[in-house]
Amino acid sequence: MRFRAGMIVAMVVAASGASAADLGSPRLPVAGAVTAAATTWTGIYGGVHLGYGWGQQRVADDNPAVFYTVNPRGVFGGFQIGYNHQISQFVIGVEGDISFGNIAQRRAPAVLLLDEVSKSTSLFASARLRGGVAFGDVLLYATGGLGYARSRDMNYIGGAAFGQGWQNDRLGWVAGAGIEYAVNANLSVKVEYLRYDFGSWRRPQAQFWGIGNDFFRASMDTVKVGLNYRFSTGPSAVVARY
Repeated sequence: MRFRAGMIVAMVVAASGASAADLGSPRLPVAGAVTAAATTWTGIYGGVHLGYGWGQQRVADDNPAVFYTVNPRGVFGGFQIGYNHQISQFVIGVEGDISFGNIAQRRAPAVLLLDEVSKSTSLFASARLRGGVAFGDVLLYATGGLGYARSRDMNYIGGAAFGQGWQNDRLGWVAGAGIEYAVNANLSVKVEYLRYDFGSWRRPQAQFWGIGNDFFRASMDTVKVGLNYRFSTGPSAVVARY
């Protein structure tokens, strides 16, 4: 009987010691939440765009009081390619684009001898600098640089073309602003407004109406939506905090 009582006491003491040892064991650290790094805009990108353009061209004869205007409008589409570099929240970069469409108008001006005139722009492009501020997945930016447009002017009398018209290849300045949203690590969408100004120029009499000198001034505005693919690794690697 005494032997059994001693065994029970020994077992209780051993169990108590084991429990105390367990309570004194150091606890392992628990991993914290896993967080991903913020979006980076640095890298080469390319994409497509679709938009709407409207412009104005003023044409005057030798007498500046005799003039007419044409206001072409139309849809266009094209491609862009560029590079961004992000420093903290600031993003700087370059972009080039080319667009194709038919931004045109044919109308009857308030000028004697001419029944109708027309202007159509089939191709335009730009090479621009971009600079903006990134707020995570959203980039607000301004842009400006060199603009180019190819257009054709025509005159009509009795519904028939009067001469062969004139093709204009004009260089000018372009400026605007936009907003871009990063859908994921590589894809982004944007909305952008641009203003093109191609200045003034003169055509000798033999090259347009055939009478007198003709003075031109042209500008154009565009709004477009675009889709870009960034050829970079996107955000940096996921980092786990402990």
